[in-house]
Formats: sequence, structure tokens, C-alpha cells
Amino acid sequence: MRFDITVIETLSRAVAVDAENYDEALEKVEDMYDRQEIVLDSSDFKGKVIE
Repeated sequence: MRFDITVIETLSRAVAVDAENYDEALEKVEDMYDRQEIVLDSSDFKGKVIE
């Protein structure tokens, strides 16, 4: 028999930014991520699920 097993890894990092409000902070971090100024790697590993 053949089985398809899914492996899900979770990477996360808290990023501090100066902003006037939450929405501006969120936009800044999204822009940083899009410009690849924030790149998650193995040091950001938080867990895995195998199902």
C-alpha cells in the first residue's frame, strides 16, 4: 500500500517596529517580509505536525 503523509513545519519570529498604530506596524512588517528583509530559517522553528 502507498500512503500520503503530510509534514507541516511552523516557523515564527517576533519583529519589533516603530509605528503610529498596529495597522501601520503590520504593514511595515509585511513590506519587510515581501522585500525579503525578514527571512525565517531553522532558528525560527517552533514545531511540526505529521499527519
